[in-house]
Amino acid sequence: MARSAEMTTDAGTFRADVLLKKVPKKAWQKLSAGHGAKGQRFYDWAVIDLVEVALGHHQLPGPSQPHHR
Repeated sequence: MARSAEMTTDAGTFRADVLLKKVPKKAWQKLSAGHGAKGQRFYDWAVIDLVEVALGHHQLPGPSQPHHR
């Protein structure tokens, strides 16, 4: 999904990149996405409640690059 994509929440409609900036730091969790070619892959994840305006699933771009361990 493009960072310029619009996402609708109970608080209104926001661009994905703007919505990410509104998520409190304490809401983010670093979780494993499994093993990759360079080892374990960790990504930052947060849950955001979206209003369903169309069929389909949405994935927000993470705020950082994957962390390999």
